[in-house]
Amino acid sequence: MFESVIVTAFLLGLISAVSLPLGTLTTFFWRPTDRTIAILMAFGGGALLAALTLDLVGPALERGDFTALA
Repeated sequence: MFESVIVTAFLLGLISAVSLPLGTLTTFFWRPTDRTIAILMAFGGGALLAALTLDLVGPALERGDFTALA
């Protein structure tokens, strides 16, 4: 996509950094209910758990540590 790793890292960091102010501005136009907040938090927690699981289990299986993992 981009030739430079530095430019790519900078742009991805910029996109990530914009999400917080964008979320703050969203609250001026939309007030989520408690149920909606709970759904969004559950989705975020599940995404973090899935990422952590893939990051830990993948290398363990590549090394052949299935019995220790199980």
